[in-house]
Amino acid sequence: MTNLSQIIKNGQTLQAPAGPLAINQNDLVVLAGTPAQLYSANVTDYVTVAAAGSAAVASTTYSANGTANGGTVHRNMLAVNPVDGSFLIADTYQATTAGVTAWKYGQTGTLVGSVVLDSTATSLTSIQIVPLSNGNYAVLWAQASAAMYFAIIDQNLNVVVAKTQIIATVGANPLPSPFLLPLSGGGFAVTYTIAGAPGGLYLVIYTNAGAVVAGPVSIPGVASQNSGNGNGIATRLAQLSNGNIAIAILDSNTKIMAYALYSIVGVPVIAYTALTGATSAQSWAIPEISVLPGFFCISVGNGTPSTVSAYVMNNAGQLQGAAFTLAGGNQQGRLINDGTNFWLLYNTGTASFSVKMPVTGTNFVSSSLGAATFVDAFYERGMIVLTNGTNAYVFSVAASGVLTLLSTAAFVVSSMVKAGIGDFCAICMAGGKFSITKYLSASIVGLASVAVAAGNAGQLVSFNPGPGSYLANPLAGSPTKAFDHSGATYIGNKGTLFSNAATLKGF
Repeated sequence: MTNLSQIIKNGQTLQAPAGPLAINQNDLVVLAGTPAQLYSANVTDYVTVAAAGSAAVASTTYSANGTANGGTVHRNMLAVNPVDGSFLIADTYQATTAGVTAWKYGQTGTLVGSVVLDSTATSLTSIQIVPLSNGNYAVLWAQASAAMYFAIIDQNLNVVVAKTQIIATVGANPLPSPFLLPLSGGGFAVTYTIAGAPGGLYLVIYTNAGAVVAGPVSIPGVASQNSGNGNGIATRLAQLSNGNIAIAILDSNTKIMAYALYSIVGVPVIAYTALTGATSAQSWAIPEISVLPGFFCISVGNGTPSTVSAYVMNNAGQLQGAAFTLAGGNQQGRLINDGTNFWLLYNTGTASFSVKMPVTGTNFVSSSLGAATFVDAFYERGMIVLTNGTNAYVFSVAASGVLTLLSTAAFVVSSMVKAGIGDFCAICMAGGKFSITKYLSASIVGLASVAVAAGNAGQLVSFNPGPGSYLANPLAGSPTKAFDHSGATYIGNKGTLFSNAATLKGF
């Protein structure tokens, strides 16, 4: 009987179907997914880890007093540099949520350095960091019952703009709950609440250099926020494809969800507008927002009364089709997109569900995911991934709108997850720690002999499995990394990777 070793000869060109992404000739390629498809490798340290659930970078404590308390709210505590894969984290560094520091880590999880931005502030909330259009980073933090500040640092942790006060007095009941948004044309926008102030919700816009462009601008229509208003107003911001700023607004006291559109110079385009049928009785509920060219979608989910709602709008703020509203024990979810459609993902307390939402606001498709409740979600490489404190659940995305579970793997406890770093890995954060974990098994098989453009999933791609030493397209990460995937889920190759070459021993 013929066995695999008799069919596959070392040095012989083999073929496998491409995934949805582009592959260049001489890319190191991996086999992953169901059905198994080829993807280009990105980072030596990540790609050499084959099994889902394995750590590419072990759990690392960046601050013994770090909170990551905003991870499940704004998910802005970590920013990745797309040029070199390094990442910056902003959080507290003193006991009892005091002091603000930014830490920089290299792509391999090695500490590059840190800078203290505030050594005196206490009772800190909503610490955030975002990349600016000029390569610098804006950092935001609020001191309950005191003030709110920002600072700007460059990629080398030099302070460009020192601690700068945004507002002199913010409340503790409710908290200011700010949200920080970088703007593609330069600068950043901030929304926040002031307890006791008329209207209560404000927008301020700055340049990349920290100069005021507009504001603080009061957003009329919002109920005054005072003691007893629960967690007050929560907002999420996004910049639309026409440059305007969309603001999703949820008042946990009045249970009203609304939105507004403003220009990048603080001029209202669409005034505060309440959304029919969108309510939340949970003080911890927050709005979600996602953007596609020409459109945006906002949603809110909550516990009791049990309703989850989502609305697709065009850039002019006009509702497309009809809102999606569903009763039945729904909890806070996530809103993401796949580049074409919006996806609403939500929990019921015991299971998870998805809703495919086309930009037409029609033909919504609901799908039961069967997974346990999740904390975060993202779309990457044609797949939707849900994560919680136990597992990562990976789903394929069918054109019909039905998601199919491909893989379940152990995943570290995290309050937020940052994807888009390559090789089916994600950065996980919780309680002053981070790790980089594989969410889908992928094995190195060889070097691509030909190129294939993106969008050709299923097209056969030839690759060279070795044995031999070959020049290869550049890989980021450690300059050398040995691997052995011969016993992996997908039986793969073994050898050593270099920044611009690979030694493959073959199958």
